[in-house]
Amino acid sequence: MHRLTVYAAIPALLLFLTTTVNALKAQPGPIQLQSETQPVTLGITHIFHSLVLKEERKLNVYLPPNYLTETSAAFPVLFLLDGGSDEHFIHVSGIMQFLAMTGQASSAIVVGIANVDRKRDFTFSSGEDAQEAAGKTSGGSAAFVRFIGEEVIPFINRQYRTDGQRTLIAGSEGGLLAGEVLLKQAGWFGDYLIVAPDLQWNNRSILQDFENLKGHLDTPDTRVTIACGSRSAKERMADAKELYRVLRSQKSGPLVTFMPLRDENEGSAMHNAVYRYLTAPRSAGR
Repeated sequence: MHRLTVYAAIPALLLFLTTTVNALKAQPGPIQLQSETQPVTLGITHIFHSLVLKEERKLNVYLPPNYLTETSAAFPVLFLLDGGSDEHFIHVSGIMQFLAMTGQASSAIVVGIANVDRKRDFTFSSGEDAQEAAGKTSGGSAAFVRFIGEEVIPFINRQYRTDGQRTLIAGSEGGLLAGEVLLKQAGWFGDYLIVAPDLQWNNRSILQDFENLKGHLDTPDTRVTIACGSRSAKERMADAKELYRVLRSQKSGPLVTFMPLRDENEGSAMHNAVYRYLTAPRSAGR
């Protein structure tokens, strides 16, 4: 009796399994979407041979969306040192896009100057300085400054609709280069954002160069914002504060603002500094 019961159950079990398998087959599988891929385009890269530096250089350019729609409008330009795609260009362009989109800042073109030899380009010749004697490439900032003034700015003005308002954004040793531009060619830029500057080169001699002007740096229409994070190295904070002091001591000098950045260090300060700078009232300072 028991054996017959088992045999009688087999057809029912087979029927159940068949029904279950067929039901599973009827279930819809993953949807196969037809798609194509397209790159997300943030900007344009110009590659050219610099006659001043005698080497190939790259400029990364971000254009705001209304550049293409407002065809008669001209735009200010933010010139960014350390402006390579693996440096500050992408996140600074993202800040500009977001702030313009939300109406917190006016649209601007961002020009990132990509690095080739950062140490060489951002440091000035220091004669017998031990840092040069150590064999590192350095001391080429005079040529790099010429490159900016004679090639980069004219190229951007020819290529794009610019309105003559220019800002130089620089950090770390780029702040040293920005200080040199301010000292020698201040009129090239109406605004400077200098973030966590590293001015230790040649025993901080650039600060003495400003001191030697004895208050006669004639840049009354120039605005300088110096930013530094509270967690930056002591030397960076000291350099930032001393640069702020010597610039404020110039009788006809620039309008100077010091921007403390809470909980930022020299590595993270640039992002927050650019955001705050672009959203700050332009009347602040001095």
